[in-house]
Amino acid sequence: MLERSDRPIEEVIRFLAKDGIEAGFLVPTSTGLGKSIMDAHQHLRAYLKVTGAHDYDLQQQGQTAKVTRRAWLLGPDSSRESIASLYRPESKSGDPRIWFTGLPGYAVPGNLLAIFAHEGELYVANTSMPGVLESGTSPDSPLGHLLSRIAANANEPAAELLCKLKEISALGFVPSLRQGPTGVGMTLETMLGIAANSSKAPDYRGIEIKASRTKQGPTRQNRITLFSKVPDWKLSAVKDATSLLRRYGYEREGRTQLYCSMGDKPNTLGLFLDVREEDLHALHSQPAKHSEVLQWSLEGLRNTLAEKHQQTFWVKAVCRKNGSGEELFHYTEAMRTRAPLVSNLDSLLALGKVEVDLLLHLMERGQGKAPKARDHGYLFKINPRDIGMLFPPSVIYGLS
Repeated sequence: MLERSDRPIEEVIRFLAKDGIEAGFLVPTSTGLGKSIMDAHQHLRAYLKVTGAHDYDLQQQGQTAKVTRRAWLLGPDSSRESIASLYRPESKSGDPRIWFTGLPGYAVPGNLLAIFAHEGELYVANTSMPGVLESGTSPDSPLGHLLSRIAANANEPAAELLCKLKEISALGFVPSLRQGPTGVGMTLETMLGIAANSSKAPDYRGIEIKASRTKQGPTRQNRITLFSKVPDWKLSAVKDATSLLRRYGYEREGRTQLYCSMGDKPNTLGLFLDVREEDLHALHSQPAKHSEVLQWSLEGLRNTLAEKHQQTFWVKAVCRKNGSGEELFHYTEAMRTRAPLVSNLDSLLALGKVEVDLLLHLMERGQGKAPKARDHGYLFKINPRDIGMLFPPSVIYGLS
């Protein structure tokens, strides 16, 4: 629905990103305005959950479980009080809904509405209305005053996290709590008191944390993971992970596996990436091996990137091994980035600056059961030297 807005969402994200501010977005339809109902889509639900404003996952269906919030409709020079209703109806599987009183007189179909949560209230800025978004640069305007308060609050978790990272760095080299590539991130998160979970939400009070290894001296730095995104199996030529392994996997140490990086040129297995209009394709260089392999929606990738990295700390760790072969980490540097320039993602994929790593193997399941794929994610990675093309100017902190 957001792609139907009459103002590019990237433009608004950039405007807010310079102050480290994020928002949820809505685009009303004529039907929605007429019936006083709007879908609370995934992007908005994620924003409300991260900010602590509302969690639809915990909400029951029906009018008795409806939640209301005081809300404001912001104009260039003044604001109007409203009421936000957040609910899940009894019908239609309880699809999350949201509504603001007075909205039909404030917006028309196709307008891009930025939703802000602050101190228990919701604010709506119609960025398609002349002068509203631009007023955000004036601290005397309703939007400018709101953004100033949000920015001040946003810096508090970042300052708290930086303090904790410096305390961890002061410990020097610490032993890895897990073997393998994920040890550097899992160890840091454990020391920060972050419990292991499968949630896609940011790690620490709305801040995503990404840890990576770096080596002392002029050596090539490891790529960093931006996010993981499963292919769209319905659109892909290969319909599931097990079929992918059977078709393109290789045998090693007694098992079928597929561990490789895909960029803009064929790798040793013949697999590579190609951007075509609104989709990212994984292809094989030999037509006889079924040239079409996997497919992702570029819009979906952009949305995942935007949701995952509104504010991120990229932490570098010097690594070494002790006499027993145990890996040790010393967390020495953190780079803080704000909302990504999502429109650049397509070009970086086409140029091979962002790659996709496949991490799969075929897992035996016992007598009488067919083997099943075990995957560790479809990881979108970028070299640290290229990260400036995807994120606005960053701030680098020495932790030692």
